[in-house]
Amino acid sequence: MNEEKTITVRYGRSTIQLDARAAIYALMERNYAQIYFSDREKHKIRTTFTELQELLGPEFVQVKRGCLVKAGQIQQISDMVYLKNGQALSFVAAQKNELVEQVCKVLGCQPGDILGKTTRALALEKSAEAGKNGEEGQPGESESISILVGRKEVKLPIESVLYIRVEDGLAAFHMSSGEVYRSRASHCALQRILGERFVFIGYNCLVSGMAIHSVGDRLLLCSGEELSYAQRRKGEILRFVKSRKKRFIDSLSDEGIPKSFQEYEQYYRCFQNASFAFTDIEMVFSENQKAIDWIFRYGNQELSRLEKLPLEHLIGSSFRSLFPNMDSKWLRCYEQAVLYGKTLEIEDYSREIRANLRIICFPTFKGHCGCILFNADKSKK
Repeated sequence: MNEEKTITVRYGRSTIQLDARAAIYALMERNYAQIYFSDREKHKIRTTFTELQELLGPEFVQVKRGCLVKAGQIQQISDMVYLKNGQALSFVAAQKNELVEQVCKVLGCQPGDILGKTTRALALEKSAEAGKNGEEGQPGESESISILVGRKEVKLPIESVLYIRVEDGLAAFHMSSGEVYRSRASHCALQRILGERFVFIGYNCLVSGMAIHSVGDRLLLCSGEELSYAQRRKGEILRFVKSRKKRFIDSLSDEGIPKSFQEYEQYYRCFQNASFAFTDIEMVFSENQKAIDWIFRYGNQELSRLEKLPLEHLIGSSFRSLFPNMDSKWLRCYEQAVLYGKTLEIEDYSREIRANLRIICFPTFKGHCGCILFNADKSKK
């Protein structure tokens, strides 16, 4: 490329001259090209692809239709084209060998210099235990995924990942704890690694099947978050969610669970005379594997006082049968504790007992969770 070569950009009646040597890559958008520069700026010019190739010169290689990248800015090629500035661009996999050959020709290097074993920031790690599903290449319940956050390696339990959104080669891992971790990764690589546990909902987003509470105009997660999704994928998402939750529900058994209220009393005898309300509840799932209610299996006297109902009316009864105006926010919280094995805390207004409640819920038996409840209004006083 000629050292004096410039790119002319017009803004209304004004024009600016940009040094073509600072360009990193360019993308065609119909009759325009969006050119990205080393300072992270981007400028749009009216041109054709042929004119763009001539303008940028032989230092730029075509990685896919309408996309030119400066060869000297390519750090590595594997599942994506990774640039030295940390960005990642997709390319046509079938033309990988041809692309590597072009880059090597421009740079005067060997394929091994730009082809690493992998440049994915993610690597699926097998845990000490074998995966519970027993399928080769599919993640088991006890597995984790290792990602690079900056230069630090972080291991994330797969069962704690709610969803992952990928933009420009950067994946954001949204956890059930509310934390978000970011690392370089491609959408295709994530699908291969995470296997059958996650479903692609469109918009470069993968969601855990166990995290989805319901599918309507938007996806409602157990965490209370809502996500937009491609409506054409609704049927596939519904089938996926039903299959995942059915597998979990089918695995539920009575083994190790108390058979009577007396056995629950013996098991939870430490809560019997507690100064706070405590209950063990069993989640109720519909035929569509959706959590729709819960049943009180154990409760102490403080629970009876808080709910303003005799204990004998509570035990063995579903919440909806006692309180038809049931608020789903509690249901989502309990479902998350049951499905993810998390200890969660929520404080909100309960229209059922007309008071602000603070609830700490945690997993107990399979399909159950325990709840410690406080009247937040009284606590503040």
